[in-house]
Amino acid sequence: DESHVNDRTRYRRYGRSLRGVRPRFRYAFVRGVRYPVSVAVNYRGISDYVIIGGSCTSHLFFEWFITSLYSSLPHDGILILDNARMHHYQPFIELAGFLRIGLIYLPAYCPFLNPVEHIFAALKAAIKRYRMEMIISPVETLAFILERLRGFNVRGC
Repeated sequence: DESHVNDRTRYRRYGRSLRGVRPRFRYAFVRGVRYPVSVAVNYRGISDYVIIGGSCTSHLFFEWFITSLYSSLPHDGILILDNARMHHYQPFIELAGFLRIGLIYLPAYCPFLNPVEHIFAALKAAIKRYRMEMIISPVETLAFILERLRGFNVRGC
């Protein structure tokens, strides 16, 4: 499954002001760099992940599957995917069929059926804790957080 982090999520949400006066925050509207995070989870926790600077496309997802994700799957494994458009990329479906990997798509709008959503909740909580490190090096900080979450127990999810 995928989630993303934006550069602008690290700005302060709280400030100080005179008593009775609401603090004001002024930011120029500038879109930050997105960092999509794709995570593969098995019953033992995170088996593989990729962090991409920019937008995640079908081609990048397909490349991740070929270079990294396929090697972490068991022979004749099954991938459970949500209904993101990139998961319906025809070369990916054909390659998965050729490699005898089963593809199961979750129903639309059913994140409660996806155990990786619990990992994303823990990831987003950790991003708030490591806000200053995200300013300096967001990709390295995300990789550090995901490595710490690698043993996250999804059995009860």
